[in-house]
Amino acid sequence: MSTEQINKAKPSFTTHDAVAAAVQIALSKVGEKEEPAGSNDSPFIRECLASVNLQPKQPWCMAFMYWCFSKAWQQCGLSAMPVPRTGHVLTCWNKTPIARRVMAKSANRANVKAGAQFFMDFGSNKGHTGILLEWVDAYKFKTIEGNTDASGSRTGGQVMIRTRDTREPKMLGFANWM
Repeated sequence: MSTEQINKAKPSFTTHDAVAAAVQIALSKVGEKEEPAGSNDSPFIRECLASVNLQPKQPWCMAFMYWCFSKAWQQCGLSAMPVPRTGHVLTCWNKTPIARRVMAKSANRANVKAGAQFFMDFGSNKGHTGILLEWVDAYKFKTIEGNTDASGSRTGGQVMIRTRDTREPKMLGFANWM
């Protein structure tokens, strides 16, 4: 078989495929917890933090997002991943090109799809982030988040599926990586 035939036989993946893969990767980590609780630590969390060059025992929701998207882009054989390499939520938001952003107050099913990353600002340079899994209604959406809990904390210690609302005062908006 010639090189040309081999290259034609290779599957061709798009950013849409990579975003869908990131959602599946994140879903596969639901239930991962800090060990011990409240420590920002576990072998998995250390791997996420290392993916953005952070030392262990740091807040890790953004590192988890980067890790999921990075794994998906690698899995699909794509280069130039659009997610900024950072462990800091608000740095990621600020480095995201405006053309990829949708502000929370104007977000809807038509302009924000499953796989988009949401961003929250808690003040004092602290944020939280996760992946939109699906819309529940015009304002509410299911998410996959790292370092959260049932109350919606930004330091809750586990990967969970949650429901968020675009009308939450801390909700900044979304980044569409497709």
